[in-house]
Amino acid sequence: MSRLRIRDIGNSLGIIIPKAYSDSLGLKSGREVTIEMKEGALIIKPHKYTLEQLVAQMSPENEHPEISTGEEMGAEIVEYNTRK
Repeated sequence: MSRLRIRDIGNSLGIIIPKAYSDSLGLKSGREVTIEMKEGALIIKPHKYTLEQLVAQMSPENEHPEISTGEEMGAEIVEYNTRK
């Protein structure tokens, strides 16, 4: 447990998150978090995006190109029966 000092940030209050905590949670500047009050404590968690939210952010500009992993082999080979 760490002891932190609350600071004025404009008309709000804030704390500085220690690097060990931010590294452990994968938090970076600009990352969205959720905050809730439970049993007299503030709980801050990294925001978990839904699939719909992630898909909504997709665009041709941020689409990755297809990556070739080489020829199919072993269990990757799928034979199709083209006879009718």
